Amino acid sequence: MGNLSFFKFSKEDILRGPVGKSLFLLSLPLVSSNLFLIAYHLIDTFWLGRVGSQALAAIAYALPVSFLVIATGGGIANAGAILIAQHKGAKNQREIDKAANQTFIFLILLSFFVTLFGFFTTIPLLRLLGASATILPLAQSYLQTIFLGIILMYWFIMARNFFRGIGDSVSAMWIGLFAVAINLVLDPFLIFGWSIFPRMEVQGAALSTVISRGLAALVGIILLFRGRMGIHISLQHLKPDFSYLGRLAKLGFPVSGEISARAIGIIIILPIISSFGIATVAAYGIGARFLTLFFMFALGISQALNTMVAQNLGAGQFLRAREVTIKAIFSTVILFFILGLVMFWQAEFLAGIFTNQIQIQKITAQFLRIISLSLGFFAIMRISAGAFRGGGATLAAMIITFSSIFIFLIPLAVIFSKFWGSTGIWWAFFASYVAGAVFAILWFFFGKWQKRLVKETR
Repeated sequence: MGNLSFFKFSKEDILRGPVGKSLFLLSLPLVSSNLFLIAYHLIDTFWLGRVGSQALAAIAYALPVSFLVIATGGGIANAGAILIAQHKGAKNQREIDKAANQTFIFLILLSFFVTLFGFFTTIPLLRLLGASATILPLAQSYLQTIFLGIILMYWFIMARNFFRGIGDSVSAMWIGLFAVAINLVLDPFLIFGWSIFPRMEVQGAALSTVISRGLAALVGIILLFRGRMGIHISLQHLKPDFSYLGRLAKLGFPVSGEISARAIGIIIILPIISSFGIATVAAYGIGARFLTLFFMFALGISQALNTMVAQNLGAGQFLRAREVTIKAIFSTVILFFILGLVMFWQAEFLAGIFTNQIQIQKITAQFLRIISLSLGFFAIMRISAGAFRGGGATLAAMIITFSSIFIFLIPLAVIFSKFWGSTGIWWAFFASYVAGAVFAILWFFFGKWQKRLVKETR
């Protein structure tokens, strides 16, 4: 029974429980939820791979645009979660509900303009990315389906963020798992036209995504309207307060920018990698899968830290917010350092899981070894971003990410690749993570990131 008692967790532990234990138990469902989202994308790739190479190419062009559009709403949902968490710490239920209602309204308004703009600019956007005449109609059908369902996508992100902000990471996890389960079932039926369904191929994958996330979002919204999760959205309070919407935009759009910067950075750096041939591209693709796993793991801890910092700052517990940040960074650095050693030692084996071609294995192993040396720095940059966002310093988190990508990664990839070929690109990744970690440490000690955005109500 003593061991089981460790896993008992309540929302009050965020403010008064043991820091390490509270962070671990809040992080665990969020890390799991993020890994579910990786599965979500792998499912689409698995089935579309059986449609053909053109289907996969269409997704390759459509996903960056989709990611950027979803990031816009994700930033606003994150802003709402920050305010909810700080008001939760301040014990101000009225303001928790106001933050939720205003975020809900903002996402409805935003989705209207995004859908209108995106639906009619899909073709020019895809042409700008270089989609060929044969690929363009497939990518267009995927993106336009996503644009038409963007409000459901935003509500899905909103519900998960709200539950996380209030300290209920388990509900956030279950909503994510519910969406993945529906997508798993729907994908082959809509892609291949099984049973009574028409064969929709690429568009079927998009529709499956919209439906699965939409149903999960509706579950979350029903809970929010019933007010049983500590947050209450009600029709009578769904009136836009434009000064409050401006506050959400100020907090949220830097988060959107931070998320978008990573996608834009990859879009820019891919042609540099492509210049060294298909084997290098394939090696990067394999290495990127491992990076995504580390990113999603760090993101879960970062999201938990975001909630803990925000609630403790809302309660006026500045020292505890600082303590939980230090412990989160230190523990994640230790974990990633150990995993990095394993990756360095087993680089060839890990590369061999995804390919049996010797040249690709060799390049992949080289990439993994170089990246393994930087995982501790990567952890510092990613985890500290969660603390900065929780403290309302969303612009600081965005600046660190922008600096890492656009001042270091891309320019150094161009310069280093001239001297050391593809190896230089991998070292550019290393240098960008080191630079990001240095900026994050400097901001932690000398920047203003512990902002109390709310007033305490007792």
